[in-house]
Amino acid sequence: MAAKIQKNKDLKALRRRAHLDGVPTEHTRHAKCNFAPKCVPKLELGNEGVKDLKALRRQARLRGTPTEHTRHAKCNCRRLSAAALRAAGGWPLVPLGFAPKGVPKLELGNEGAQARLKLLRQQLARWFREHGRDLPWRRTTDPYAILVSEFMLQQTQVATVIDYYARWLVRFPDFTALASAGEAEVLHAWQGLGYYARARNLHRAARHVAEGHGGQLPNDLAAIAALPGVGRYTAGAVASFAFDRATPIIDANIARVVARLLDFREPIDTTRGAEILWQTAEALLPKRGGRLHNSALMELGALVCTPRAPQCLICPIRTHCRAENPESLPRKKPRPKTVALVEDCVWLVRDGKLLLEQQTGPRWRGLWKLPPVPKAMHGGRLLLSFEYPFTNHRVTLSVYSGAAASKSSANQRWVSLSKIDEIALAAPHRRAIKRLGADYGTT
Repeated sequence: MAAKIQKNKDLKALRRRAHLDGVPTEHTRHAKCNFAPKCVPKLELGNEGVKDLKALRRQARLRGTPTEHTRHAKCNCRRLSAAALRAAGGWPLVPLGFAPKGVPKLELGNEGAQARLKLLRQQLARWFREHGRDLPWRRTTDPYAILVSEFMLQQTQVATVIDYYARWLVRFPDFTALASAGEAEVLHAWQGLGYYARARNLHRAARHVAEGHGGQLPNDLAAIAALPGVGRYTAGAVASFAFDRATPIIDANIARVVARLLDFREPIDTTRGAEILWQTAEALLPKRGGRLHNSALMELGALVCTPRAPQCLICPIRTHCRAENPESLPRKKPRPKTVALVEDCVWLVRDGKLLLEQQTGPRWRGLWKLPPVPKAMHGGRLLLSFEYPFTNHRVTLSVYSGAAASKSSANQRWVSLSKIDEIALAAPHRRAIKRLGADYGTT
């Protein structure tokens, strides 16, 4: 009997402490609950602790901050500390099931969270209308032109793409024109942008649209995603910018903005990290008007929320941001070590013509380059040497002088130095040929 009385006293003391702290001591449910910590007794419905918890939830809804994750099925939420509740006050947008450690999960239907979301969207849209750049692909809703811009902008800066984009649309104005062009012509038009797999995939996508959709890309996310070389981001970008669909997209700029908004400190290039970003981008979306919203998020990352020295003081959504050290975010997995490679080539000129070799491997397939130094060649003079990066490699390209061979192989060709610009060359080799052509073009 004495033990039972003592237990009741302890439980009442625990409830009083919860009431004074404003923090729920444990997890409560309307049914049996198996998720309370072993050291904490479970509360029964109708007691004072439940009333305290309900009052705390009402207060949280008014502030726009969920106190904990609640669901009508199995619940694996944890007790929140006072510090976690205070931290949650500025950001109630973490998607269900993906909250980082220490971040409370969002309650469905939370009115305060929805109000903050609406305000964030309005602030973004207002800022973009005033400060967004006038880029050529933003002046059109043509799905073909937008698809071209998205392929070109992959791993290439905007300033570089602008001129190529304009020339490309003059040369290949629509899906049908691009589909009917040969691969050599396409690669030559792409020359200088690098990553030539993009050009081949764009060419294949044009043929897919020309043959399967009569040259018109349909307003169908699944059809867009089925195009060769089109991934999750590109499909969403085309659906958003061409058809104004409210579709989430994550590129480098948006990933940086979202990671800083959440103060997300896990690597974003993991499966879990990437999915958190996509889930959050979807939570941020308005019901319609995806073009404006996604353009604004992307532009914010490009102009204000930059990788280095972010301009937080002029950020239109700074009041929603939880980042304590924004320049340290986003985080990524450690980069692989750089691998050193050596590429030795030969400079062979005969009667004003240079010997070139067409590549068949996956890296530069279809492009031309200087032929490798033959194994039997000895004593060639070094004419030029420089380094260039390739993914996680650092390649040293060295060019040696050599005597013209009497016979060339099937994938080799003598090209007049005056017509070199008409050939689709691998970028490092084009650089070497331009530097050597003036000095050795007549030898």
